[in-house]
Parts: sequence; structure tokens; C-alpha cells
Amino acid sequence: MKKQTPSNNKNLTLTIASILLGSVVSPCLGSLSIIDDGFGSGSIADAARFTESRADRGYYKDGNSNWGITGGVLANPGNGATAQNRENPVGKVVSISTAETNLTQVVVSFDYTVGAGATLFFHLAGYAIDDGTGNQLANTQDLNGNLQNQGETSYGDMNLLTGLDETGNASDTISFAAGTSGTFTQTYDLTAYSWVGEANFSGAISDIRDFDLVLAAFASNLTSTDGTGAISINDFSVEATAVPEPSSAALLGLGGLALILRRRK
Repeated sequence: MKKQTPSNNKNLTLTIASILLGSVVSPCLGSLSIIDDGFGSGSIADAARFTESRADRGYYKDGNSNWGITGGVLANPGNGATAQNRENPVGKVVSISTAETNLTQVVVSFDYTVGAGATLFFHLAGYAIDDGTGNQLANTQDLNGNLQNQGETSYGDMNLLTGLDETGNASDTISFAAGTSGTFTQTYDLTAYSWVGEANFSGAISDIRDFDLVLAAFASNLTSTDGTGAISINDFSVEATAVPEPSSAALLGLGGLALILRRRK
């Protein structure tokens, strides 16, 4: 008669395997929350520029812009006598400060809805302090999905979505077509980037600490003024994280598990 393996031993073996495998693929990781907004409250201040001096002070927009925080969302109603005067970008500047040395990824996530009369654009730029003679990063008055970059002379600037020199052009962003909605989630590997065209910065990016400031902004390109170009954003987060690495202890445990299974054959 063929010998049967007791069910409790089999379950114990599977449980040990599950625990050890989970340890390999899910180690403890460091992270830095750069932005974490559910837009449950708050307002947006008017300012002509995104600047270093406004870092960590909330959201800013041009005074003509229709962006606002209401009902748990960041929204643009897509209406007004002149569409272009209402679509100016909205965003915030965040200073980077962390003791973590291995945060090599940037993870972006948000929910979005774009009306039929507009296109949505998402900008994400990193700035490293250069000569310190100025504090202007970008223009909040730009139109048609653009965010005019103004940090060329006082900062090392980089488009964190592409790793290229920051231009602020809508063509260098993540865009969301008219009449669409969903959840955007993307991870960007900073170690794949290098400084390009910067006088005082060169070489590869090591981790998020290579940047002193991060600027995140949403901009629209309205084609209608009747509200059909309404846009809403919610659950917006930008986080710097570490790359998962196998646990040595877990790998040793897997070796022991393999030996146990071999003896049971």
C-alpha cells in the first residue's frame, strides 16, 4: 500500500513555504511621502509663479484660473467666457528631506475624470539648487496644458516623467484624452536618469536626495466654455520608494525547506 502523508504535515509544509516566499518578495522598504492628497479640505492660493519660497505651503494657481478644491476633489469646471483664461495650471512645490539613501523610485497615482471639452496634462519636475540667485521655478499663467519652466538659471531641473531636461511643454507630460476617466499609477526609476544640459550638475541620478524640490502640477487644454471640459482629480499621491530586494534570511529558509521536501519524497 502507498504510504499517505498526514494532512497536518502537508499543511504545515505549505504554510512554511508561503511565509518564506512572502518574506522574499515583500521585505520592509523605506519610503518618503512627497504628496498625499485626498482633497477633503483646503483651498488654492493665487500666485503668478511657482517658487522655492512657496514650497510646502499648499497649492497655487494664477488668479484667472478656475481650478479649486471642492467636494473632495481638485477640479476645474471647464467654463468661463474665455476658456484659455480659466485653464492655467495648478500645482504645489514640495521640499525633499530624508535620511533614506535607497529611495530610487518615484511612484505616482491619482484618479481622474476629463470632460469631452478638455485634455488633462500632468507635470512632474525635480529641481536641485544651483547658484541660489533666484527662486522662480515655473509660470502659473501658462496655457494649453503647458507649464513654462523658469528654473534654468538657478536650479538643475529635470522632468521626472522622462529623465530629460525640464521644458514645461505639454508634449513632455502625461496626457489624458477628452472624455476619459480612470486611475493612473506609474513607477519611475530615478537611477535610469542622468543630468542633461546642466552647467553645474552631471552624472547619473542616485536617488530622490539628488533633488531639493519637486513640483507637481495639473494643466488643462480647454476646447469648450460650456462646462463639458470639466476635470476632476482625487487621491493624488507622489511617493519615493526603495526597490524590493530579496531577504538573505528568507533565502536560507527556502534552502532548508527544499531539503525537507527532498527528504519527504
